[in-house]
Amino acid sequence: MSAPSGVLPPDATEWAWLRWLLPDGVPAYASVWERLRSCAFLGNGRRGVEHLLFGDAHATVDADEVPPPVYAFGVLHFEGQRVAVTVHEESEGITAVQIGPRASELSGSVELRRWSYSTWRPGQDSPELSAHVRTLDVDDDRVLALCAEERRLWLHTRSTGYNHLLPATALHRRVMQARGERDAALLLRPERLFTDNAQLDNATLLEAFRLYAVGSGRVARPRPEGSTAPSLIRSIMEKFRRHA
Repeated sequence: MSAPSGVLPPDATEWAWLRWLLPDGVPAYASVWERLRSCAFLGNGRRGVEHLLFGDAHATVDADEVPPPVYAFGVLHFEGQRVAVTVHEESEGITAVQIGPRASELSGSVELRRWSYSTWRPGQDSPELSAHVRTLDVDDDRVLALCAEERRLWLHTRSTGYNHLLPATALHRRVMQARGERDAALLLRPERLFTDNAQLDNATLLEAFRLYAVGSGRVARPRPEGSTAPSLIRSIMEKFRRHA
């Protein structure tokens, strides 16, 4: 399918950037790459040529729709500038991608380095600054990661390799809830999640994550230690039904 007139589809360089951000061998990202490559380029969104929309060729596009939460994020550093590449979660059959600035604007700049969260694993330093990452086991399959220097936190799933970037403001609010803090002035200081990281004990941070999971519905709540994953439970029950 040809691109609609007046819009700028990704070129070969930008497709290569997306392949890097959605690497093969990491199930959570490889599946998104396969879906993206099977989609039609539908046009540009509300942020202009840096906002690319993909989906079924006959999908209805709302160019003014705010992009859904981030699914994958990485940055490429060139001489004098940096390119941010973001893939958003699919919403109503549409996958939004943001690339800024576009490859055509680089004018032959030399790439210096690149980093993303797509290949991070527990035990590694942080992707951007190679700084220390604090990790806490949420359950048998997931690890909560916090990097004070980068002021970011994310949830790593071992079985899929997915690193889910979490909203610091929402987690900070849940930390206050777990501590019983009601000072409105502190609510406006989400950076405390990182600046006061050393004073934040593991139990409070895990309770804050649990409260966030329950309240937001964006991630599954922690499973009790040693519990069986829901998908495995369904598989076992299915076997019983077949042999009943």
